[in-house]
Amino acid sequence: MAAFSRDLHGADLAGANVTGFYLKDCNLSNVDLSRSSWETGSFRRVSFDHALLRGASFRDIDFVDVTFRDADLSDSIFEESPRFVDIIGGIWCTSSDKEILLVVLADSRLIAITPKTLVVQALPQPNSKDQKLTSQKITPWLLELSNTLNLGDDLGNVYLDRNGWNMEGVWKEWEVADGLKSTLTESNAAGGDEILDIEVTVEATQQILLSQKMHDTTDLSSAALRAMALSKNGKQLAVLSADYNDMETASILSGNSAQGIPLRDFRGDTLERMFSYTIDLRGAAFSSSGNLLAICERQNVVGFWRTSDGECMGRVSFHTAARGCVVESATGLLPEFVMANSDGKDGWIVEPPS
Repeated sequence: MAAFSRDLHGADLAGANVTGFYLKDCNLSNVDLSRSSWETGSFRRVSFDHALLRGASFRDIDFVDVTFRDADLSDSIFEESPRFVDIIGGIWCTSSDKEILLVVLADSRLIAITPKTLVVQALPQPNSKDQKLTSQKITPWLLELSNTLNLGDDLGNVYLDRNGWNMEGVWKEWEVADGLKSTLTESNAAGGDEILDIEVTVEATQQILLSQKMHDTTDLSSAALRAMALSKNGKQLAVLSADYNDMETASILSGNSAQGIPLRDFRGDTLERMFSYTIDLRGAAFSSSGNLLAICERQNVVGFWRTSDGECMGRVSFHTAARGCVVESATGLLPEFVMANSDGKDGWIVEPPS
């Protein structure tokens, strides 16, 4: 099928197979598109009102200002639609008694999340010397700040203290508060096990605040223990652990104790044998007070935990921002599609604690 006219009202296009298309200002209302297949393309200002789309398949498709009023999409399949948006970095900041995580997305959006209330706000992009920054540059710029930044609106001035993660940067040793020293020592045990000793001391007194040993191994019968984040006060270490081919669990260790506080409802992956490492780089950071922990559980999902008892406070997933679709009375549409594409949505889904 090489082309569409602008008005195909009531046409029978059941089983159509369309690849590499761009449809704009088309009327496909009341059209039978059952079992049709659409791959790699874009619908813009297209009407599917009252259309039959049962069993239709959509793969790698953009929907902008599309209407699905009373459309039947039962058993329809959306592959890679809606698209999610990767989290590039997370940076903690404080405003009075509130702790806020600034999230930088791959589409250059800057988002503020207040974990205690799960309030999510889109922010204007900050300027560095009056130059607009790309998503790859916003995160390192924010992580270098150790002063106040005006976020505008009701957030106003916030204080940053170089605390967070950058998914696209080279990993650097965790920063701890002034007066503390963190030491990371790598070694290999007999049999090739990779070992990482993590120690935090008070420089003035040499008091040891934290002493933990991470390990990974080439022996599939042994478990791995990997570090995710170190708190600024040097007293807490977020870790992942699992046997190979089992689901990862997460906990918070303190002092030299191997018994930590489990993170409830943590959604880990199956630990697979790929290569040995002792630091997990999915992205995680304690808040400046050490009371909260943020973890990038998936490339578009950030979760929050209370460090005192490991309770999950909720999570936020990011999708493409709303693109004007109207889905009134449509049946069979995935909730994720509706959330990410219909009017009034900002491109994120807040999931409260269960």
